[in-house]
Amino acid sequence: MTLGKPYFDSGWRSISPGENTIMFDKQLKTTDVFVYMMGKTRMDGSPHQTDYGGYKDILGKYYGAYWHELTLKSIKVHRHGWGNWNYVRVMIWEVPEP
Repeated sequence: MTLGKPYFDSGWRSISPGENTIMFDKQLKTTDVFVYMMGKTRMDGSPHQTDYGGYKDILGKYYGAYWHELTLKSIKVHRHGWGNWNYVRVMIWEVPEP
């Protein structure tokens, strides 16, 4: 089985610390989806998933990013205050019924 082309691809977007909402260019038909998110430090750098979901160091600093609050029209991405997630890309595939 292959995933094929995603139903939605945000492309690389700049992300600042805090919450960002990514609006879809077309409406999803369902929220039964597979979401894949990548981050980058620099646009000319390689993508990574370091600290995906978040990480708190011994000094109490939070790193990384995560997605939440998926609707048919948008998805929210939260970047913590520290770390290497200066750019984010979100791809979504709708999951068909078996």
